[in-house]
Amino acid sequence: MADSGARISNGAVAFASVYRSIVDAELARPPQARVEAWSRRVGNTLRIYARVANLADDTLSVAANEAAVHALVWENVQVGVTGRAVRAALRIAVFQPLAPGASAGFVLDTDPLDLESWDAVHAVAVVDFRPLGHTGGWDMLQAALAAPAALLATPAALELTVVPGQPASAVATVALAGPHVVTWTAAADVPWLEVTPAGALPGEATVAVRVADLPPGPQTGTLTFAGTSEDGLALTCSVPVRAALAAQPPAGHQVRRRLTRPGS
Repeated sequence: MADSGARISNGAVAFASVYRSIVDAELARPPQARVEAWSRRVGNTLRIYARVANLADDTLSVAANEAAVHALVWENVQVGVTGRAVRAALRIAVFQPLAPGASAGFVLDTDPLDLESWDAVHAVAVVDFRPLGHTGGWDMLQAALAAPAALLATPAALELTVVPGQPASAVATVALAGPHVVTWTAAADVPWLEVTPAGALPGEATVAVRVADLPPGPQTGTLTFAGTSEDGLALTCSVPVRAALAAQPPAGHQVRRRLTRPGS
């Protein structure tokens, strides 16, 4: 079985060729959703944050096509002949219709887990639906491994060159990612650096250099992003920033240009 049942084969078949063809066919299909997933331990439970963007042509909803977001939680532990044991299987229905191009966030919680080691626990978030409505098989649109809950900034560092007379040369953006329940703020530790705005995740911050406040020579500052959520998440990350004025020709220096024409 592949993709929640989109492709199924059973019985006495040539396993290697049949199942390879099923997997290869699914890998060749463009993803019909974009899934971001994060997880964190809450006591003896695991909480999974999933954000789904619908890339399909169908509106996803439990009423129309039984659309749902699932999470599988497993522990890497030896049980009989396997080194992996599923500890929880979660499901939350897509009650609010998710139109093509739209995004929504979901939170799934396990029951208390009896584990050998929390360090060996992993999770995957999955979104699927029934293309025929309420009959036929299910089709998995996309899945994503859940990363430990964190606030991530891209790029991880900035280098800005300030060109006199061109303020736009000292502006950059930082993309922020993390659990969708988090809202973030930003602060700079030097007066010549500013960052705006604050907002939700995923988000984007605009970073600019105050040219009038930039001292001579290369300068280094730090942007600190802080994120919090109503369920107790407190996340931070830092982005170092290097800035300097672009080199200028010496005062009174004249730049000579030589013009050439075809045949000269």
